[in-house]
Amino acid sequence: MKADTRLLAESTLAGWGVALDERQWALLDNYLGDVLEYNRKVNLTAASGEAEVVRRHFLDALAALPELRARLSPAPRLADIGAGAGFLGVCLKIAWPQAEITLIESAYRKFKFLSWAAARTGLRGLRVLHERAGSQRGFDCVLARAVAPLAKLAELALPMGKLLGAWESALPLALLEARDRAVEPCSLAARPDAGRIGGGALDGSIAYRLPGEDRDRHVVFIRGEEP
Repeated sequence: MKADTRLLAESTLAGWGVALDERQWALLDNYLGDVLEYNRKVNLTAASGEAEVVRRHFLDALAALPELRARLSPAPRLADIGAGAGFLGVCLKIAWPQAEITLIESAYRKFKFLSWAAARTGLRGLRVLHERAGSQRGFDCVLARAVAPLAKLAELALPMGKLLGAWESALPLALLEARDRAVEPCSLAARPDAGRIGGGALDGSIAYRLPGEDRDRHVVFIRGEEP
C-alpha cells in the first residue's frame, strides 16, 4: 500500500475511533494485493487501483466497526452474505480478530477467490461457504452490502441472525421521519425506534463519509423479533 494511501486511511479510521496495529495493516496490504491480482482475471470490483479499493471498499467496511463492537459481544458470530470479494467480512475480521466471520457467496468464481484469500490471511475463525444465503442460522449479526432492497434483504437475513447491518446509500423513510421528529439531531450511533421493515424492527443507523465524498453513507440496523 502506498504511503499516501495508508496515511489517508489511517487518518479516516482515526476519525471513526479505529486504530490498527502493524500486523493488521500488513494483512490488509496482502489482501489488497490479492484483490488487485485476482481482479485481472475475475471481475471482483470496478474500482481501479489500490487507492480506490482502499477508499471505496476497505474504509467503507470498517466505518461500522465501532458500532458493531458497541452492539455485539466481544467475540460475535458474523455472516457476510453475498460476500463478493469479501470486503466487509475480511476487513472486519482483520480489524476484529476475536470475531468469527463466515463469508457466504453463491458465485463459484468469487467463492474460489474468497477461499484462496481467506486461507492466505492465516486467520482462525474466517471461513467461506459456497451457498446461497438464507438457510444458515445462529449468527449474532448478518452483514450485507449491495445485495438486495432493504425489505427483501431483511426477510432473507433475519432468520439467519438476531441483527442485520445493511450498507445503504440512503436512509429508509421511517428513519428519516424519526430523525426529523427528534429534538436533537441523530448522533453517529443513534437508535431511534423507527418502525418495521421486512419482518424486523428498524434499530437505528450510523452515518459516515468516505474521503473525497460530499454525501453521507449509512449502515442501517434491523433487529429481528425475539422468539
